[in-house]
Amino acid sequence: MTNCRAPKVVKILYEKVSSKDKTLKLYDGLYHEIFNEPEHKKVMADIESWLNKHL
Repeated sequence: MTNCRAPKVVKILYEKVSSKDKTLKLYDGLYHEIFNEPEHKKVMADIESWLNKHL
């Protein structure tokens, strides 16, 4: 993340969302352009997995 406090803020927002159907994935060492990172295949696989479970 560009700001080292950002994961803390994201966790707070995640906890405040009332939906029971939610997932939080934090990727250590990645910045705000997660689709352009060297680990983008892992990110895409996680998104694909989430979508497959919800379709």
